[in-house]
Amino acid sequence: MITGYAVALPGARTAGGQPVYFGGGRLAPDMTLPKLRLRWGAPATPPVAPPGSL
Repeated sequence: MITGYAVALPGARTAGGQPVYFGGGRLAPDMTLPKLRLRWGAPATPPVAPPGSL
């Protein structure tokens, strides 16, 4: 189950060359995944498949 997300700008790198990631909630309070799902009209928690159904 996906509980959040993070984004990085292509040019934003650490001194070691690794990307600098920002979680949605650090970008803006209304950019958390649960709040985006509410705005999109999607359920806050997606349905989970029963065990053995995959």
